[in-house]
Amino acid sequence: MRRRRAAGAAVLLLLAVLALAAAPLPAAARARRRAAGFGPLPPHHKCGVGYVYSSDALLWGGVSDSGRCLGGHCQARGDAWARNCAFNSGRSTWGVCSPEQQASSLELARGLDGGAALRLSPCHLMQYLRGRTLWLLGDSHSQYVYRALGCFLLDFWDHRECEVAPNATLAAQLQDLPYSSKVTNCIHLLGPAGGRVCMVPTVVGTLLANSSQVAKGGVLPLLHASFAAPRDIFLVNFGAWHKGGGPDTYAPSLAALARFAAATRADWPHLLFWQTPAAHVKDDAARSCRPAPRGFRFEPASGELEQPADRRRLHSLEGWALGVTLRDAANAALRPAGVPVLPTFNFTVALHGNHVGGALGPRSQLDCTHYCQPGVPELLVWRVFAALHAGQAGVRPLSAAELAAAPRHACVAALQHSPSLLLGNLTAMGDGGLAYAHTRAGVVVRCLPAADGDELEATRVDLQHHSSVQCVRGCSIDGAPLLALGNEVGLQVWDCAGARLLWAWELPRGAPASAHHADYIGALAFAADGAGGLALAAGASSGDVHVFTIARGPLLAHAATLRHHGRPVVALGSALQSRRGAWGDDRGGGELGTICVWTPAAGGAPGGHALARVIEAGAPCAGLAVRRGLVVAGRADGVLVLYDLRDGGLRAEIAAHACGLSALDVHPSRDVVATVAEDCTVAVWSLPVDGARAACLLSAVAFHEVLTGVAFCGAGDDSVAAVAYDGDALLLWRGAAAG
Repeated sequence: MRRRRAAGAAVLLLLAVLALAAAPLPAAARARRRAAGFGPLPPHHKCGVGYVYSSDALLWGGVSDSGRCLGGHCQARGDAWARNCAFNSGRSTWGVCSPEQQASSLELARGLDGGAALRLSPCHLMQYLRGRTLWLLGDSHSQYVYRALGCFLLDFWDHRECEVAPNATLAAQLQDLPYSSKVTNCIHLLGPAGGRVCMVPTVVGTLLANSSQVAKGGVLPLLHASFAAPRDIFLVNFGAWHKGGGPDTYAPSLAALARFAAATRADWPHLLFWQTPAAHVKDDAARSCRPAPRGFRFEPASGELEQPADRRRLHSLEGWALGVTLRDAANAALRPAGVPVLPTFNFTVALHGNHVGGALGPRSQLDCTHYCQPGVPELLVWRVFAALHAGQAGVRPLSAAELAAAPRHACVAALQHSPSLLLGNLTAMGDGGLAYAHTRAGVVVRCLPAADGDELEATRVDLQHHSSVQCVRGCSIDGAPLLALGNEVGLQVWDCAGARLLWAWELPRGAPASAHHADYIGALAFAADGAGGLALAAGASSGDVHVFTIARGPLLAHAATLRHHGRPVVALGSALQSRRGAWGDDRGGGELGTICVWTPAAGGAPGGHALARVIEAGAPCAGLAVRRGLVVAGRADGVLVLYDLRDGGLRAEIAAHACGLSALDVHPSRDVVATVAEDCTVAVWSLPVDGARAACLLSAVAFHEVLTGVAFCGAGDDSVAAVAYDGDALLLWRGAAAG
């Protein structure tokens, strides 16, 4: 009976809530509600999705609660996008706000525009997006807005990102734009007339118009000519990347944008600009971001920023670093030209504690530029909606006739993170995951698919610098899997999810070691050091091997430079690496045809190693490993060779492939090696140790694939995974190494 009365009370309460929602509002309340971004939807813009009332704002991650979505169009909550949009720091690969950070942004939102952002529904925003494309042109701040929109509209797309155009040649014109490692992707909206949200990485204003670096003379002319329609909305932001060049690089870009907007407004009227959020000064000692300088104070009720009385301070280096100069320059250049400028700077001045944070380098540098989620990116979405709802730039919901005539865009699934053409381009992470290099980024595969054909959960790891990744290496250190990436700039170490940069080191700059290429880190291996600790070895194109000690944290420090190789180091291996974190005591480094064996100097300084011997392999080596006193080397002629660490003597040769061996991996606990080669074959061999003969356990063909990486993986590391250059799938042989 008690349970039945509770159910009845719940029904009565629900009816009461519905009755209150349906009751007519007074005229003044209706006016306030419309001003706050609410109001009845046009009849031809029916939403199709509803949400149960809760104190959790939909814009602050409330949409991700599957129990709140009503109707037959609610989308799945189990994929990677949905998990990230739940803003759970334990499951998301994004910079998720702590409870304290969320509370501070919510408190600000309550006072901003009467708290309207906390009452916004995706349905209100959708009326402005149906039948058109919202183009986001900007840097990483725009990328955060793209994420926030994808989460807010979680039930209005299928969580499958699409190419910007079905024609690959045409789409390539918007990929790999200068100064950015990110790619142009779109989310396609479901329902009548569709619609899209597309992110175009345009990090500096010089790329927008009158640019010789982009087809058609700039990103905006290119969009107008080949991708967009006059009904589309263009939301532009740039500024953060101009700080390095000073104010003189920013004003000309704004002026060029103003001229382009004025010249094209008759045909392309819907262009808006939003101000770059505030960047706060780092306090490395306190590992926090400092508040804005004295004299700056934001008033939520009015939206105004109280500023120092001394105007000179606004335009000093202090004001430039915070972003005041960027804000004022955008207002001065664009508003007189008729370009709406969204007020997205002032409120961020007060949120110095809401940055992503996280140690980025040996000096515990912090990210005091980007903001965690949910918080500032969601407030930016609110500002975008408020501008559209106010009719800025002439934006209005499309009519029924316009929606009926709007073309639907075909979704060609974006090629997510195809592997680069590198030797040894696959590594096991030590936690069941895998990683490989993808042009200017690393890619972490969090777990293997449950069944063949299932979509992989992969996370892109964008490097700090616009530079191609040359090598990847994973290992478990003190129980914590780490990912190391090498490129032309130097070395970066990330956590196992690829979500947090833990440490970075730049190559010493001088004259390049070769006139044919820039210096780079081309090989990596975790190993034991000379003082009984852990180390990371990085082989450079100069022939140097840089050794870094690893302390808990992890904290890395450059300890030694090993010099003997006269040509680029292309492979490194160690017993520790081969066992993915189990202890060993030796390391091999290979250049083109020469293997140098370095052993830890007993009782020496941290990072200390001594050259034990040099082995001439007779052909370039594509991969190295160390197992039970043997150096296992994969040669470019397809032969797998084993050398004795003690005397360098040849112990075995295995004709593993018909040509070019491109990668190898030694099983972490058994005497088994996997190889791939240019002859499109994958092989698994037992090693000839303890008097046993070598035996082929697997020989498989991956037709028409340029195989570049191989690794043992899965339960007991009994499966073999491989990747191919420019491929769109992880090749998996389940149980191929079962013993």
